[in-house]
Amino acid sequence: VTGVQTCALPISAFTHLLWNETLFLAVFLPGLWHVLVGLDRSADGADGPAATRLLIAGLLLGCALHLKEMPLFLLVPLTLLVAARARPMGPAVTLRLATLLPLAALVTLLPWTARNHEVYGRVALSGATLGENVYQGLNARYVNFDMVPLARERGRRGMRPLAEIERREFTAPPTATNGSPDPGWERAAMTFNTIDRQGANLRRGLAWSARHPGWLARTRLKKWSDLFTPFSFFARHQALGHYSEESRLGGAWRRPLVIWSLLTSVVVLLGASLGAALSLRAGHGRALVAVDRK
Repeated sequence: VTGVQTCALPISAFTHLLWNETLFLAVFLPGLWHVLVGLDRSADGADGPAATRLLIAGLLLGCALHLKEMPLFLLVPLTLLVAARARPMGPAVTLRLATLLPLAALVTLLPWTARNHEVYGRVALSGATLGENVYQGLNARYVNFDMVPLARERGRRGMRPLAEIERREFTAPPTATNGSPDPGWERAAMTFNTIDRQGANLRRGLAWSARHPGWLARTRLKKWSDLFTPFSFFARHQALGHYSEESRLGGAWRRPLVIWSLLTSVVVLLGASLGAALSLRAGHGRALVAVDRK
């Protein structure tokens, strides 16, 4: 692992950045690993070892939910996947193994859920940021937060704004009925209860997307483009000038390090795709990857 971090600068950058994704991945990925091993054990008919692995997986995913609420939606298809793989062991064992994963995660979340109900008077198992994410991603202006500080820095330096050099066929907002650019939808009032406000934003985003299906498709293409772009925190920090000229990361080494960072990102993407194609021929790994991508 140390060797990989030394060669892959985007991975190394995570060691000195306090983003919640860093802590999230530290518990989320091991949780998925234990799910995969639990599926293998259940396929072998070893319900005891399978139950142990799924219990650990549920606890880890519950910890991950304290950092990002995304795995909350993942628990449902994972539970169905476990049930499907455990069917040959009979209905009683299938029910026990399938419910173990979400129940373990729920036990981990109960203290925070109780706190949310005490503060907001609403049941919120984990966090509540979906409405805000929908405001940024399902609106007339798609926002990639990795580009926001770059756009700000370009303005400070007097450089051309990103809006003038990006592909307008993907970024130009949809047209309103009067022919002008559609302004999109506004956030729900801040006076709302926090949980209610997130729900209201979600409903507004879904309604707006239903009225603009073409724009919705474009934003999803941009989302996939962002996923596979060989960009990283290391390259962004170089562009923002966070590494001083006197440091080993700046100065004369700046350009070759940025190029190396981009190349290693491409190698990781290609290697992961190749590894998925060659090493996931057994049904459990392929099914788990398919569930995660959905």
